[in-house]
Amino acid sequence: MKVIYEDMEYLAEKHLTCFSQLENKRILITGSTGMIMSYMSEFLVRLNKKYKLNMIIYLQGRNKEKLYKKHRAICLEENVFLVDFDILNKIPDDISFDYIVHGASPAATKYFLEQPVDTILPNVNGLMNMLNYAKNVNSGGTKAVFCSSNVIYGKVNSAAITENDYGIIDILGERSCYVESKRMGEQLCVAYHRQYGIFANIVRVPYTYGPTYDLEIDQRAIPRFMQCLLDNKDVEMFQDNTVIQYTYVGDVICGILYALLYGKPGSQGAYNICSENNINMYEFVDLMRKNCLNTSKIIIKEENYFIKNKELNFTTIDNEKLKKLGWKEEYDYSFGIKQMMNGISERYNNEY
Repeated sequence: MKVIYEDMEYLAEKHLTCFSQLENKRILITGSTGMIMSYMSEFLVRLNKKYKLNMIIYLQGRNKEKLYKKHRAICLEENVFLVDFDILNKIPDDISFDYIVHGASPAATKYFLEQPVDTILPNVNGLMNMLNYAKNVNSGGTKAVFCSSNVIYGKVNSAAITENDYGIIDILGERSCYVESKRMGEQLCVAYHRQYGIFANIVRVPYTYGPTYDLEIDQRAIPRFMQCLLDNKDVEMFQDNTVIQYTYVGDVICGILYALLYGKPGSQGAYNICSENNINMYEFVDLMRKNCLNTSKIIIKEENYFIKNKELNFTTIDNEKLKKLGWKEEYDYSFGIKQMMNGISERYNNEY
């Protein structure tokens, strides 16, 4: 994708010292067909080729057809291998990885509600398989990073949430299969480090936006609104003044790499990734609309009961710990949304 190549060049100008730590390394990305990991996959492949880093990149997915379809633009590049196995089974031990980015996990509320068991398993059983691999292969020298989520904090009584804060979560709630499995995954990373000395750390991923949304299956708000704009239809939405620290996917994958390459493991190794800024949904969609250059309008619907009685939460996530490793946000909302819409439009025009 042209946009990912542009992002790679832009970010490499600022963070090449970090990226160069991957030279001559073998890296496995699990869940490589997902929104964040598919971006990371193509980003690393383009980076590898341009800067001749001689990385060997393994892109995992359990569905062979989907894996090849998602990575058809990069699968023939040198040192790129598509590996179709289920992370819930024992990881093949005939390949030695220096780094594992464990990003395999459902991320859609619909999935949490309809398949709660299948939501839990990749974050617990799948992660345990990765950690056992790291323990038993490559003399325990494999480093792993687990992509957790900032939803693990729950409702926190704090103006800015740091990595040591924890709040209230309804452990029997419909979405709790996702939240609690992420929490358990974090404890597995800590436990494997403490008991076996495995390097495993954690990134708490924010609400992420970018050009790799799958509009065919992703029913979250931003992809749905994006589809309306691409079809030159009006966007109907409720006025919701809740502000969110939406973070561009390029900044997210940089944060993952900084944590993996420079971060600490175990109980000291959890890192928040998030934007320095926040925005409400209307403002976000309006920036999307302005980048479409069509006649679509945003229509504000009458407040429903949920929106009217919603308790607004302006708590922000603190990212100072990650910044101390050298990470820095590089995309403001104008730039990030422009890149997102350009990338989605490129894919949309090619496919339709």
